Order: sequence, then C-alpha cells, then structure tokens
Amino acid sequence: MNKVYQKEVLDLFSDRLRQNFKSHCVNCHMPDDLAHFVTYLIDRDLINSSIIRKYAIKEAYYDLHEKEEIGKTQVVQVLSKRFNVSKRTVWSVLQEDSQ
Repeated sequence: MNKVYQKEVLDLFSDRLRQNFKSHCVNCHMPDDLAHFVTYLIDRDLINSSIIRKYAIKEAYYDLHEKEEIGKTQVVQVLSKRFNVSKRTVWSVLQEDSQ
C-alpha cells in the first residue's frame, strides 16, 4: 500500500470516527471526553479485549518492574494472578514487545 493511499485511508478513518463519536455523544447526552471515547471504541469493536489486556499487562509490568524494582519472575507471577491469565501468557505478551 503506497503512502498517499495510507494517509487517505487514515484521514478518512480519523475524520469519520471523530464525527461518529461526536454524534453519538450528542445523541446519548454525554460529554465527548477521552473516557467515553475509549468506551465508544470498545463498544464498536474497534479495539478488542486481547489488545486491551496486552496493553494493561505491559503497563502494569512497567509499573511493577521498572518503578518498584521487582524482578521479572516475581512480576510475572503477580500479573498472572491480577489478570487471571497463565504465567506463560504474561511472558508471551512481554516477549512481543522485545521482538
């Protein structure tokens, strides 16, 4: 896909998404803020739950490992329990970032 076409697609997506969200907010009598926007994206299946879970795991890992200076194995155990996933799943998510 060439860059001009990519930009056109992204511009159309962005513009329509913004317009549709604003219309949704007006129709539902709610503010058009970031929290509602994220909920809107999830409700419209534009962000699926696996992407959300992966993002949350990565961010929680950073908080625990980098800021709290806890070892990787211990952090993986904590996250496994917190997100109700296997330790292997946590390791896989973290390895995706390093590749």
